[in-house]
Amino acid sequence: IAAILSRKSGKPVKIVLNREEVLKATGPASGAVVTVKMGATKDGTLKAAQARLVFGAGGFPGSPVLRGMQTIFACYQPEHTKVDAYDVVTNAPRVAAYRAPGATVATFCGESTMDELARAIGMDAMDFRIKNASKTGDRGVDDEEFTRIGIVEMLEAVKASDAYTRPIKKGENGWPVGRGVGIGWWPCGVGVSSARIMVNEDGGVDVAIGVVDLHGIRTGTAQVAAETLGIEADEINVHTVDTDSIPPAGNAAGSRITRSLSQAVYTAGSSIIQQMKVKMAARFGVDAEYVEYEDGNFYARDNQDSKVSFKDAGAAVTQNGSNIVATASNDPGMRPANGYAMSVADVEIDPDTGKVQLTSFTMFQDVGRCVNPTQVENQMQGGAVQGIGWALSEEYVFDDQGLMRNASFLDYRMPTALDLPMIECVILETPADDGAFGIRGVGEPPIIPPPAAIGNAIKDAAGVRMDRLPMSPERVFAAMKERS
Repeated sequence: IAAILSRKSGKPVKIVLNREEVLKATGPASGAVVTVKMGATKDGTLKAAQARLVFGAGGFPGSPVLRGMQTIFACYQPEHTKVDAYDVVTNAPRVAAYRAPGATVATFCGESTMDELARAIGMDAMDFRIKNASKTGDRGVDDEEFTRIGIVEMLEAVKASDAYTRPIKKGENGWPVGRGVGIGWWPCGVGVSSARIMVNEDGGVDVAIGVVDLHGIRTGTAQVAAETLGIEADEINVHTVDTDSIPPAGNAAGSRITRSLSQAVYTAGSSIIQQMKVKMAARFGVDAEYVEYEDGNFYARDNQDSKVSFKDAGAAVTQNGSNIVATASNDPGMRPANGYAMSVADVEIDPDTGKVQLTSFTMFQDVGRCVNPTQVENQMQGGAVQGIGWALSEEYVFDDQGLMRNASFLDYRMPTALDLPMIECVILETPADDGAFGIRGVGEPPIIPPPAAIGNAIKDAAGVRMDRLPMSPERVFAAMKERS
């Protein structure tokens, strides 16, 4: 609408929605009904897994049921698998993509069933998961072969961690306490991304990318370019530009940008080094193949005293009238570097109200190669909090006419800092087997496992299996009352 009005009027147009309009009109995540059946032998071998996923799409087809199908059993390798998936049109608002669309609710159901099955055969929940975990070369329910993954290594790291092995802290109130785990999988996207690198007359470097900076991609791009060029990140200026200036880079979604764009930056940066070797060869009086580049310096192979820094070399070459520019895109044949994360949750439950209070929460995630630890930790914490909100309080309430009845932050309850413990983060690295530096997508996996971990913790604490999200005080209290 904004684009049409702007084109008609010749003026900038901005659409501003109030909070009620945002909640009612921008699309919720899919509601879903998921039925899971799993079977294992007494030694813990997962023999069969079956699921029926029914996802609401709202007024038009297009729910993320495909992603739910792909992810529900992806972390495991049952001998036999069957998944039926349905995209159902309803008289509710059209759904929208919400961080890791389809995966969180499917994983909640699958991981809850895994936990119940481990209890039924008398096996430790972590040992059961490790025994049946997917490995490199295995295939998912969609027959996609998994590239290099480290799920077993992550599970073993969690099992050995303080978050999993320490005693559960009990409060003075004597409320029941419990601990739960959950693991989630996301098939991170790739797509085509492009970057242009240019050496300036002062020897500094400009990098142009066509990406919207939603999560600090300029900082990450500067770090990747610096690593490739062998210089400091503060010598690099990263600019976001439009497609008048650079080939398309795709959208910032699907946990794809850092991985795909880094490959483009790496390729362009490698070209810059090669171009500068050719230019420096003339200065050194040798063929280009005899010019080395190491630790930010060019030198003739047989004369290390000839060292010239990247900055000085760049200034000398460009001031001579030469342009050092490279534009590159990532390899269109890049495969998804699947992402996976795990949560360990400790809870205590008020027996008089059913309120679930998190007392400890730890996120583990394999990021392939960590470009910027601060940004990665922020992504992990943000995803965890969204998953916790989904688990305990966030819910769209519709009446029989498909109208939302809780379209305000008074009634739509998101967790705040007052509701949460410190979200501890453990970053693991199993580099992907292609792409620059083995980077994996980070953004979406953290939201997936928290509801499953919290549901399993509630089971451990109160002995009740919650089968509906959110696990609100009313629902937990009703389940505890029914059990007693």
